[in-house]
Amino acid sequence: MRIREAARITGITVAAAAALGIAGCGKQPDDKPSPDVIATKTPSPIEQSKERYTESLERAKRWQSNAELVRVHRKFSGTLAPSSPTPLMYAFSSLADPKSTFEVVYQGDDVSERTTKKQPFELLFNPINVAQWKVAPDDALRLAEEAGGEAFREQHLAGYTLLQQLSKVGAHPLQWFFQYDAGDGTKARLEIYVNAETEAIDFKKQSKRP
Repeated sequence: MRIREAARITGITVAAAAALGIAGCGKQPDDKPSPDVIATKTPSPIEQSKERYTESLERAKRWQSNAELVRVHRKFSGTLAPSSPTPLMYAFSSLADPKSTFEVVYQGDDVSERTTKKQPFELLFNPINVAQWKVAPDDALRLAEEAGGEAFREQHLAGYTLLQQLSKVGAHPLQWFFQYDAGDGTKARLEIYVNAETEAIDFKKQSKRP
């Protein structure tokens, strides 16, 4: 009698456990994200720069199908924070039109393009391997400022110009070149080269313009 009673109780317990298990399997997890919530990731500065490169390359290919990026540059005059964004230019070269340079100009949200006469110094540039480009324009500017650019500007408050340029010249690595020129009559010049792959300061020199 006791054996039958024990068996009956065991059967009830097993059945109850099974029922609970089935109910649990049908329950949806509370922490499942809503399908209406889509995670977004803001591109990093270098990712944004390369997105612009991709867009500008498409434009350049319509100019010449074998166009290659040879320079990214911008120029500041008197301030690093002007009221309107400083234009950033992606410059392309092509063997099919060796006397011209095709530029895509980014100024804030505005994008334009133009073809200009190639300058003699542009003949020194090699095509840029974009895979080696790992330092965004503003990050490179910060590195140059920390390496002496800020101190130079503070010493020449009467005015200055600053050329910032990404290029590959000869056997040198891909570099951001910064040329600070004082506008106060001293003819002072500061040149800083920032490695565009490693962030290292490859070289800097202070001199006087001719």
